[in-house]
Amino acid sequence: KLGSCCFEMDIWEANSVSQAYTPHTCSEKGQYTCDDPVTCGDIEAGNRYNGVCDKDGCDLATYRLGNTTFFGEGSGFDVDSSQPMTVVTQFITDDGTDDGKLVEIRRLYKQNGVVIPSPAFDVDGKTYDSVTDDFCTDVKDYFGDDQGFSKHGGLEAMGDQMESGMVLVMSLWDDYSVNMLWLDSTYPPDADVST
Repeated sequence: KLGSCCFEMDIWEANSVSQAYTPHTCSEKGQYTCDDPVTCGDIEAGNRYNGVCDKDGCDLATYRLGNTTFFGEGSGFDVDSSQPMTVVTQFITDDGTDDGKLVEIRRLYKQNGVVIPSPAFDVDGKTYDSVTDDFCTDVKDYFGDDQGFSKHGGLEAMGDQMESGMVLVMSLWDDYSVNMLWLDSTYPPDADVST
C-alpha cells in the first residue's frame, strides 16, 4: 500500500455539545510518502502506533476531561453552542516571537462581548488549561493512551512544521455516530465505560 502522511492540526472538532483542538505530530517533516504497512501506520494491519505519524494526537477536549457544563446548547453553559461565537486559537512560543519554539496552544472564546478562557483541568494532581508537552504526556498517561505525540517530537516538531507551511482543509462529518463519538461518548462503542 502507498500512503501519504503529514502533520495535522485540528483547530475545531466539534458538535453542539462538545469540542476539541488537537495537534498531531510526525517523525517525518512535510508530506511523506510511505509504502509499507508499518511506516504508514496501517490500522487494519495492527500498526496504528508504529507509523511515522501520531494517529491520536494530543487533544484538549473539555467534555472528555470531565467538564460537561463548559460547552453546549443553552444558557446553562459557559459557551452556548446555539449562539454565535468567535473561537481563538493561540500558538505561543518560548520567546513570544514568530521564530520561537512552539511551547503552548491555547484556546479562548468570545461570546456576547465576553472573553471566555478554556477551563482548567486536574490531571493526576497537575492543573492544565492548554496544550503543552507536559499536558500531552500526563493526559496520555491518565487515559492510558499511546505516547505517540511526544514520540514524534511534541510541540516543537509541530511548530517547526507550521513554520514550513501547512494546508488548510475544512470538512464536515455527516456521520457523527461513527466518526466523532470520542468527543462526548463511548469510543469505541464496545469500550468498557467503567474505566
